[in-house]
Amino acid sequence: MDKIRYQSDLEYDLTILRRISAAIKKVTPERDEKILKLKQLIADKIKNPINPGNNKVIVFTAFADTANYLYENIASWAKSNFDLYTGLVTGSDDPKTNFPLQRKDFTGLLINFSPLSKERGEDGKEIDLLIATDCISE
Repeated sequence: MDKIRYQSDLEYDLTILRRISAAIKKVTPERDEKILKLKQLIADKIKNPINPGNNKVIVFTAFADTANYLYENIASWAKSNFDLYTGLVTGSDDPKTNFPLQRKDFTGLLINFSPLSKERGEDGKEIDLLIATDCISE
């Protein structure tokens, strides 16, 4: 009797796991409410900057996987919709950016996100959207 009950419980658990897995697979970046909301917040910031011409946005997340997911799904959107370059900085991977840099390293990314404070000067395009874990807070 216990063996039959155990098998029944196991089959029930597997059914639940399959349903959860199917539901997760249905969530795509196009249907991800949180990423859609983030895109709307970014669009609102760009269309209504606090300071004229200030398109700077920093998105902090606790997890590198989340930062990578955001970068993969926001960088090309921001470039095609607003002509904004995006950078990604996490403590676990090499920095990424769609900004034309010869060396895509931490320093190069931050210099091009904040050119005045890093004494690069204002000579054209820069990174306006930075997605990062708390590694840059230091």
